[in-house]
Amino acid sequence: MDWIIPVVVIAFIVALIAYTLMERRQQAAVEEKLRHAAELKEEERRKEEEAAAEAKRLEAERIARIAARRRNISFKVAGVTFKNGDGVSRQKLLAKYHQRYNAENYDDDIEVTLQPYMYQDKQAIRVLFDDDMVGNVPEDDIPGVLEALSCHPQFDIDNMGTFYNDENVKIYYASVEGRYLAPEE
Repeated sequence: MDWIIPVVVIAFIVALIAYTLMERRQQAAVEEKLRHAAELKEEERRKEEEAAAEAKRLEAERIARIAARRRNISFKVAGVTFKNGDGVSRQKLLAKYHQRYNAENYDDDIEVTLQPYMYQDKQAIRVLFDDDMVGNVPEDDIPGVLEALSCHPQFDIDNMGTFYNDENVKIYYASVEGRYLAPEE
C-alpha cells in the first residue's frame, strides 16, 4: 500500500495542473471577451464620430449653398414728389411714415409691399407702405426687383430722410431693401 500515497499526490498534482490550466483558459477567454467588447465599443465610437463629422460637413455644405443663393437688392423709391391717382400727395404720406420710422419706439411695423403693374405699356412696380402708394421702383431696378419678387423676398425700409431741393422745399425720400434666396441653378 505504499504506492497509494504517491498515486494520490500525483493525481492531486495532475488535478491541480488541470485546474490551473482551466483557470488560465477561462481567464484568457474573459480577457478576450473584454478585449473584443472594448474593440466593438471603440469601433462604435469611431463610427459615431465619423457620422457626426459627416453630418457637420453636410450641414456646412447646405449652409454654403444657401449663402451662395442669398441676395440683397436695394433702391431709392422713385416718383416720391408726385400725387397718387386719387390726389393724395406722396410727400404727405412719406412725411407720416418718416415720423413713424424715426420715432424712438419704431419696431419695424411699416409693411413694405411691391406691386407690379403696367404704366403706359411699360412694366412698373408700385412701392406701398401699409397699403399707401409712396412711389415706384426706379426703371433701371425693375429687372432685378422682378427677379426678387419671383423668389418671395422680404422687403423693408432701408432708410428714410429729407433734403431740401433747389427751391428750398423739404423733400421726403425712402430707400427699400429686399432679401431673398435666388433659385437653385
